[in-house]
Amino acid sequence: MSREKEQRRLERARDVGVLKSGRYVRLGKPDRTVPKILQRNLYEHAFAIMGTDPRFREWARAFFWSYQPVFDDLELCVSVNRLVGLPQFGIKTDVLAAQFVKGVDGVSRQVTSSPSLHARADHSRLAAAIMVCFGLKLGLSGREIATGALGALLHDIGHPAFGHDLDDILVALGRPNHEARGARIICSDPDIEESLKMAGVETEAVLAVIREEGQLGRLQNIADTLSYVVLDSQLYGEPVGPDVSFITRVIGSVEAVEDECYRVNDPEPISRLINWRADLYRDVYGVFQQRIVAHVLRNFYRTAINLGMFEVVDFERGTDAEIKARLPFVVREAKARGILPVWFDSVSNLAFGFFDGLVRWRVETCLSEPEAQAVLNRLSPDELATSVLIKPWDYRKKTYRVIDSDGHRRNLAAPKSHIPEHMKQWHVLYYPN
Repeated sequence: MSREKEQRRLERARDVGVLKSGRYVRLGKPDRTVPKILQRNLYEHAFAIMGTDPRFREWARAFFWSYQPVFDDLELCVSVNRLVGLPQFGIKTDVLAAQFVKGVDGVSRQVTSSPSLHARADHSRLAAAIMVCFGLKLGLSGREIATGALGALLHDIGHPAFGHDLDDILVALGRPNHEARGARIICSDPDIEESLKMAGVETEAVLAVIREEGQLGRLQNIADTLSYVVLDSQLYGEPVGPDVSFITRVIGSVEAVEDECYRVNDPEPISRLINWRADLYRDVYGVFQQRIVAHVLRNFYRTAINLGMFEVVDFERGTDAEIKARLPFVVREAKARGILPVWFDSVSNLAFGFFDGLVRWRVETCLSEPEAQAVLNRLSPDELATSVLIKPWDYRKKTYRVIDSDGHRRNLAAPKSHIPEHMKQWHVLYYPN
């Protein structure tokens, strides 16, 4: 093991010790104990999901005896370790304290969130554990299971700082999207190559999993969704959605993967999964205030790149915290050069979670695209330069095709009535003169 990997191993052991001690301080909010779901490594996740079955325990011990060193080695790679610095909620820095969410018991309650608690590394690790459990349950070979789990660990490696929101900006600037970027990293990183060789796994087989091709790719599709739905629900203040036992139910319901369909003994768990995913989009990711924040910040970082305050590579290789650490300095420098737009000060505070930066911004809601275009047409040139057109958003496009025990094919999707009104409307966001 190289000196760099050994140093990262020691640092990680120290960080895990802090996590397991429950010491964590969230500035401006009450201290809270780190949830158990963030304290587990891949092995512990797998046993938490399926560990009550004695046959599983025997199979799992044999699998991890062979492959746990590979997973440990991979997570120490610099490119993979970077996922620790990419918060799972991306550009959405926080959820308003006044947010009310309907729980699984049907009761609406006020929640206090700490999205910065968990990162893409936590999500990828849980997805990998789910892939291991799927593989053992379906009787796949050790190498097939390892291929699927390694694909899950690496599937988010190409994400830029601030996740999907910045990815869209980088693509518009001619850069590859996060899937293509991730494939380039996997094919060129010698540390990752070393880990895959330890497992006896072909790089192309891992990339096929990430592209969600074949049986393992289809399993990765559901493992990815299952991981973020459970993890984000558990970390959103008081749990408002499924827990680890729900993962066990979903895995137990899948009998095989056939023709891009899941053959299931009971479609209800996967149906619940797709509905819980829709609930998260409606109640967490897509809250109206969050949509406004995300679009303002996307405009902010796009403008910062265009003004030369940041390079594209800063987002491709850096983390959220690294960008934020530089933010006060690049804003000060731009102000000294006289190139800072008048609206930048309000948004630079918003990047750190201070929502008072939105006070001066205006939002006009429209029922159609022509109506929204009419609003844009009457803005002054300065206002138009700051404007953002927020389009209707349908987050229910994800579906799962299943074949039930009676041989009936079904498409499972969230109900049409699920989308709130603000996601059906057009919104024009701008900074007034």
